[in-house]
Amino acid sequence: MSAASSPWGRRQTFLLAALLAEVALFSAISPEFRSPDVLLDQSRFWVEIGILAPFTMMVIVARGIDLSVASILALTGVSIVRLHAEAGVPIAWAALLGLCLGAVAGALNGALIVAARIPDLVVTLATMAIYRGLAQAVAQSRVYSNLPAGYRWLGEGFLFGVLPAPWAVLVVSWVVAYLLLHHSTIGRFIFAVGASPRAARLAGVPAARTRVVLYALSGLSAALAAILYTARSNAARSDDATGFELAAIACAVLGGASVSGGRGSAPGLFLAVLAIGVLRSGLILTGVPELYQHMATDAILIAMAALNER
Repeated sequence: MSAASSPWGRRQTFLLAALLAEVALFSAISPEFRSPDVLLDQSRFWVEIGILAPFTMMVIVARGIDLSVASILALTGVSIVRLHAEAGVPIAWAALLGLCLGAVAGALNGALIVAARIPDLVVTLATMAIYRGLAQAVAQSRVYSNLPAGYRWLGEGFLFGVLPAPWAVLVVSWVVAYLLLHHSTIGRFIFAVGASPRAARLAGVPAARTRVVLYALSGLSAALAAILYTARSNAARSDDATGFELAAIACAVLGGASVSGGRGSAPGLFLAVLAIGVLRSGLILTGVPELYQHMATDAILIAMAALNER
């Protein structure tokens, strides 16, 4: 069966087993890890990556790469908060405008790739710097804070007094990503373009339009993550989310997306996000320095990328 028609397989079973092994290991090592309250609170810090990762994976499945998502997140974050703080725009309208900005920034990536026929890596590497520079221009070296309580609830609040509010947004985004990739026309187009762009065009697949839509969705996910990020931190800075693009790519590759395109699984991606999130939370709670946390994640990324290409 193709990756398009088989969202669950050996990779997903392996990731589920690895996730359970992580939980068992860290539960034995750290008493704090055994506290559901502590774990749920820790989960807030990787929800934004969990929102970015599914749409980053879709781009990779279609033989693309998006290195600009973290910069779009920072740009939309400071734009939302400054619109509210200085222009007096109601925070709900500012957030809506931020979502539009993210989608436009992503669509611009796709349009440049398609119209100018510039490789995805080159375009998004350039826009990564451009969007980060625009974020600095909007922020003007300032840190905007003191956001409304209702807005902050999205990042700090709880549903039913137990579940962190960001998880509601995360779950909805995962459901949308799953349906788009495995149960929609655009999902079939994504796998077709990734498997063979030339064959997809000959078969009548709108490859160019699919790419633009994919990058627009990626930008939209970055803007959505920006809302949660600024709500959680009660602030917006131009250097927010530095490195998030690499974490999202790591989750996509670990989840089974092939960097050669044509392969990927939404359930595998979700398990990968949980596995990396639990790994980082466990390393934090056991006192492992941040440097070694990143080294562990990067080592896993290299190993799984090599495995994917076999």
